[in-house]
Amino acid sequence: MSFLELARKRCSIRKYAPKNVEQEKIDYILEAARLAPSAVNYQPWYFVWVQSAEGKAKLQECYPREWFKQAPYYLIVCGDHQQSWKRGDHKNHMDIDTAIATEHICLAAAEQGLGTCWVCNFDTELCRKHFKIPETIEPVVLIPFGYPSDPALFDETPKKRKPIEEIIKRESHRHIQVIEEFLFRKESEAITDHTIQFIIVPIIQIRFIPPSSLLPTVLQRESNTSTY
Repeated sequence: MSFLELARKRCSIRKYAPKNVEQEKIDYILEAARLAPSAVNYQPWYFVWVQSAEGKAKLQECYPREWFKQAPYYLIVCGDHQQSWKRGDHKNHMDIDTAIATEHICLAAAEQGLGTCWVCNFDTELCRKHFKIPETIEPVVLIPFGYPSDPALFDETPKKRKPIEEIIKRESHRHIQVIEEFLFRKESEAITDHTIQFIIVPIIQIRFIPPSSLLPTVLQRESNTSTY
């Protein structure tokens, strides 16, 4: 199975068979989670495995949906705010890192013929209380998983995705548009050499050239440097 085939197969499963999952498959999925990348390799995550009747009953209180009760197993994906990397503007990457690990789990499960579903709309405080999760660690995602009630669910669940043309924005087009709008705005507006350098130079890295000859130079430099 190619990666694209696996990505197309993975979907949210909300109907589970009352069937145990082989231990080797469980170990395989947990290893996929362990191998997930994270910012600065800090790995700010913990995974709480829930399969006892008592544990499942407590978790079902945190997300009281009938379909959720069908799953034979659950994982609570938790992120550690003290371990996670923070960017210079204080952006905490814990959510990003745990999301990567969560999708590793879901893809690995789908490869093994197991269904999963992201559940984020749950009572996090009740979950923290039931499973004695420390304040610095946040329960981020609940993942029910098990064999789907019908393997055909993988094929029958439609993939509703935006077309590629709608989500891919070409960097070179944006820069050209910025420069065109700047150069051809109303002539009555005063444009200083300092303004030219401040707006254009960071984009195309050239000195000021009279407007009549600037645009062809911009287009040439843009096509030469845009290699994404």
